[in-house]
Amino acid sequence: MSTSISQNPQGDPSTSLPLGEDLRQNLRRRHLVGRLWMGFFYFSIGVGLGALVVLLLQVVDNAYGLVGEVDSLNVRELTNGRELEELSKDELVQLVDEGLAQYPEFRRAQQRRILIRQIVNERLIGLTNQEFGLILNDPVKDHLAPDQYPDELADEAIGALSIEQYLQILDASFDEEGMRLIVSAEVVRPRIARSFNLFQSLRNREALEKDILEDLATAKGSDGGYVFGPERNWIIEALIARPDVPAEFKAQLEALEDLDDEEVAAVDRQINALIEENDALVRDLPARIPTLSIYVRSWLSLDFLINPLDNEPEVTGMRTPILGSLWMVFLTALFAIPLGVGAAIYLEEYATDNAINRLIQTNIYNLAGVPSIIYGLLGLAVFVRVLGDLTSGTIFGFADPTTANGRTVLSGSLTMALLVLPIIIIASQEAIRAVPSSLRQASY
Repeated sequence: MSTSISQNPQGDPSTSLPLGEDLRQNLRRRHLVGRLWMGFFYFSIGVGLGALVVLLLQVVDNAYGLVGEVDSLNVRELTNGRELEELSKDELVQLVDEGLAQYPEFRRAQQRRILIRQIVNERLIGLTNQEFGLILNDPVKDHLAPDQYPDELADEAIGALSIEQYLQILDASFDEEGMRLIVSAEVVRPRIARSFNLFQSLRNREALEKDILEDLATAKGSDGGYVFGPERNWIIEALIARPDVPAEFKAQLEALEDLDDEEVAAVDRQINALIEENDALVRDLPARIPTLSIYVRSWLSLDFLINPLDNEPEVTGMRTPILGSLWMVFLTALFAIPLGVGAAIYLEEYATDNAINRLIQTNIYNLAGVPSIIYGLLGLAVFVRVLGDLTSGTIFGFADPTTANGRTVLSGSLTMALLVLPIIIIASQEAIRAVPSSLRQASY
């Protein structure tokens, strides 16, 4: 097909355009390509939004769900049936010692004294166990504020106090709500027996409650043996009291502590079968376990943001990582921005065009393209290993030389400053070059 060409009045073929049928075919082709790319663009947006929705659903699914929470100690047996919220501050202070005495590992007074001393350290002083061991002979007044202990304890060695004296320190340092939190965490010790995601909980809550009860009924210890905890005993008592449980099986339950592990395993299978098959039993058992609570819990809460890291997932929080990240950003900006902007101003406005400055400029461009892992290795070698005494504060007496190391926020911030410094210098130079000459001249 011949192509019609239009020329400008001077006859310049460089400005020629297709006309007629060629123009229409060209437009149709371009419109088709445009529609294809527009469809691909909308498809990409849909995939991105779909991925975002899936991510949000996963967050919601993991942030809420059904949990079975069990207290390690039934404090109502020690408080005449009263809840913690009904106790006075003095009763809560005494409950610390009385409640710990219910645990087999703390029945001896010396064992409880060591644990309560550790609670004082964790809640009021904040030293590691190794650091606290070094100050046991120091007087109380050296490590606690005057309003945190009675006057008569000021000169006593902080590691040699009696249980009653440590309780006096807790009484002086915490209000009623603070003591209630200590009793809950250190004495009651609630734990999550089982937890489930939100969508699991919505689909079949009754089946999940059965799973929780089965776990409590088969209290298998970490060593492979069987642990006879209070929840298991309550379940067994409930089974013995039910008229629909066979008498032969009731006899086995009553003699459970005399059975070996194989016989216990056989009994456990029967217990689980009863729980699985008997819906009325499932509805009855939670009421028989006074320390069991089955409820929908939100894991994403204010406590999750303000609590420090902890080995227990139900009480751990993000405070430490959040504060660490904020300190990293602040210190990195403090080191990198003034140095980077100052270097850019010098190189752009004052440095002469010689071989040394050209070499410096070339190296800055090269450093901007170095992978971040290389900076990480550099920071480990220089700021952690070589300058560890400086970055840990040991050289200034801020840290114990036997326990301190260079793995600090300062080391990380200096490493990040090196990483972003070339980028800040280059960006600042480009900004300076973009200033019009008229503005430069007007500033003089």
